[in-house]
Amino acid sequence: MGYRDDARIDIYSLHTEWAGQPTVYMDYAEQYADAVAFMMRAQEKVSVTKTEGKKKIDEKRAEVDADIRASFTTSDGKKLTEAAITNLIVLDEEFKGVQEQVAQEVAVAINDHIEAVRNKELLEGVKVGFSHRKTALENEVQLFLQGYYSDPKVPKSYKEAQQQDVRKGIEDSLKDMNKKTLARRRRPVVEGA
Repeated sequence: MGYRDDARIDIYSLHTEWAGQPTVYMDYAEQYADAVAFMMRAQEKVSVTKTEGKKKIDEKRAEVDADIRASFTTSDGKKLTEAAITNLIVLDEEFKGVQEQVAQEVAVAINDHIEAVRNKELLEGVKVGFSHRKTALENEVQLFLQGYYSDPKVPKSYKEAQQQDVRKGIEDSLKDMNKKTLARRRRPVVEGA
């Protein structure tokens, strides 16, 4: 069951809704706390991944730099310039590989952090929604206590008017029956007919 289903209120079972509200709220509050902790770990992982990545890149740069200085010289036997060494380091395939690997690791860590923030924000909204649910439950109970969900109430004047109409109809009906009964009694009885 998801938070959307849990947020619904069954107005015909207010007693169970009230009884379950604290438990449901606490379940989502715990999920929210877990999401905050996960988000903080993900944020720390981004920092660590960036730091470790920079360290890997610097180590590879130093390794490639040392290899270049040891093996390369110009055609006239002079040492390479710093700009030439930097350019050779940037063009080195192993160095490029380490940079790409670090970039992927950082991207994964950042995506995990983004997902953790999204989950935390969603659960924060759910937590607020359940506070609103509590207020809605309070209002539903007030409506119930005030008779909002009871049978319709017929105004007294209308009831009296209806009762008078019914009495008049009964009286008219009785008068008609009496007239017919009297008319039958007054009719002479014909023998042999």
